[in-house]
Amino acid sequence: MSAEREALAKAPGVRAIARFAAPLVAGSLVTQAAQFLVVTVLGSLGGSALYLRAVYVPVAFLFLAVNTGVGITLQVLTARRTGAGHSGAIPALLGSVARIGLSVYLVLGVAVVLGADSLAALLAVPDAQRPAFTGFLMMMTLVSPLGMTGELGAAVLRGVGATGRSLLMTTASAVVTLTCLTVLTRGPYESVFALPWSVALGGAVETVLALVLLARRGPFPLRDVARREPGTLRPVMAIGLPVAASVALLFVVEFALLWVVAPFGQAAVAGFSLAYTVQAMFIVPAMSYASSVAILVNQLRAAGHPAHARAVMRRGAALIGVCYGILTVALAVAGPGAVDALPLDGATAEEAVRFMTLVGPTFGCTGLALVALGVMEQTGRGPVAICMNTLHFGCVLGIGAWAARYEGSTDGLYTVLAIGAGIGALVSWAVAWRLVYRAEDDTAAATGAPGKRGRHSEADPAPDAVCEGKP
Repeated sequence: MSAEREALAKAPGVRAIARFAAPLVAGSLVTQAAQFLVVTVLGSLGGSALYLRAVYVPVAFLFLAVNTGVGITLQVLTARRTGAGHSGAIPALLGSVARIGLSVYLVLGVAVVLGADSLAALLAVPDAQRPAFTGFLMMMTLVSPLGMTGELGAAVLRGVGATGRSLLMTTASAVVTLTCLTVLTRGPYESVFALPWSVALGGAVETVLALVLLARRGPFPLRDVARREPGTLRPVMAIGLPVAASVALLFVVEFALLWVVAPFGQAAVAGFSLAYTVQAMFIVPAMSYASSVAILVNQLRAAGHPAHARAVMRRGAALIGVCYGILTVALAVAGPGAVDALPLDGATAEEAVRFMTLVGPTFGCTGLALVALGVMEQTGRGPVAICMNTLHFGCVLGIGAWAARYEGSTDGLYTVLAIGAGIGALVSWAVAWRLVYRAEDDTAAATGAPGKRGRHSEADPAPDAVCEGKP
């Protein structure tokens, strides 16, 4: 057996990749389900509670962008240190990234609190609801950092390969949050103000559980968390900033699409929103799958096994392609009928079925594109990914808005969305293959042979992705 074939034979197979990715995908589904249940519980309190939570969503996306940015950065750095056999640096990495994240939270929190009145005016909150909105906003701003510290703990576990334990943390936090919310809304806090207390408790439990699980996994001296890891800010900017920008971009795109649909009436908006929610549930797991592939690529690359990293990239692409192919066929066959069977008024159901019929068959393409872009973001090509994402959505929104006006219906927009999804999947994977997959060939050529260590030692484990080669 040649050295190349021997290296590929030792690389993680499709089953190993699937086992590694399953807890991350399950965790994203748990998070989605928890958010749905939170809305359900708040909905039982009446329209006011649900309304306050709804108008808080734009601010929540800002915090989510910070959480995702620092979490993915720490996950990538942890995977590289683990692959290079330098796990002793992980506690200092955790502390350094956490301090950067908390600093960002401090600045963002002060801006949100000082601008609460302006936000209320921008979101057209009625005067009678403004005091409640301002109070809720301040409480959520205070407790949100606990969610970040919990996410950072989960990111470390994912980075070292303990994806099952990260799922345990996510599930425990969701259960605690929902239990606390249910108890409080049935007792002393029968209002939306039960949510901040519930989020705080869930985040605290997740943070403590992360430290316990890390300590049980191996040596994890807590005193090293206070130690500064030099050069941490650079990867936060190179990796975390594009990831955070991607989260913010998705939020902007959703609002822009609603703006395009709005002239066609309330039923069109309601039907589109319902169908778009179905799409989100269909494609959100793709982001977690991208993380799992990127973790393995980063670990294997840092360990000096570019051939293994190439194999993971190729096998990971094949696995997600088959999975989304099967899901897309099932959705195309059963999706419109399932939506039509929901207890909706005729116009709303008709709009949702129209979206599912025209765009539904390309949901898998959107998922594939997100996997490709996610792997690029987490292997040092984040600026390229965010530029591609921005260009794609800019073209789709511009052409889609024109098509909707030209056709005089949302069919024009939906057709453009479907075509754009197909083109996006092809282009994103072509670019990802060139920048990520082929970069492993460059690394292999530089090192001389698969599995041989290159010139970049883990004394400086390339926190800013300089080891990844140039296209």
